[in-house]
Amino acid sequence: MRFLFVLIVLLTTHISRASNNEELAAMLTADQSSRYSTEGANPQEDQQRRERVFQLLAGNMVITPADKLAAAVILQHTPLSVCDGIFVSRSVENYLLANELARAAWLEGEERAQRLIAQTLDRYLVYTEGKQRYGTQRFWDEIEQQEVLYPIDPATTDSARVALGIDSLCVLLRTWPMKEAQP
Repeated sequence: MRFLFVLIVLLTTHISRASNNEELAAMLTADQSSRYSTEGANPQEDQQRRERVFQLLAGNMVITPADKLAAAVILQHTPLSVCDGIFVSRSVENYLLANELARAAWLEGEERAQRLIAQTLDRYLVYTEGKQRYGTQRFWDEIEQQEVLYPIDPATTDSARVALGIDSLCVLLRTWPMKEAQP
């Protein structure tokens, strides 16, 4: 009887453990490769990956922490447009969804999602409120000819930054200047 109980526990544990979605893993690899290629990211391929992520989410095929991380990374690459000299996200909701996926992945044990929580929330806030919380988002300032930080909410504590693997505000400001500018 004890053997049967152990066998049932082992089988149900094995069955209940979902394996990582191989398609999402391949999409993540392609997404990251495109960011570091000499040609740069291909907007059409990015769009196809985002659309497929939505299909996988709708089909309940984003299950494991690694799946959620992959989906979050892909969704946070939603493109920007320039309108009257200001960057505008084509879909800020994607950043917020990416943030929720990253948070879920991290809470389920995916350590690589830690910084992505801050990055996706900052990206969402920059394009909705014009100010980020953690200090992960930068832009190229054409006038100063340098990379600068988007404005940072001073109410966010360094302990909140460090908890998500982000440098303290002092370190961030030593590394990049901050400019009060609209995204």
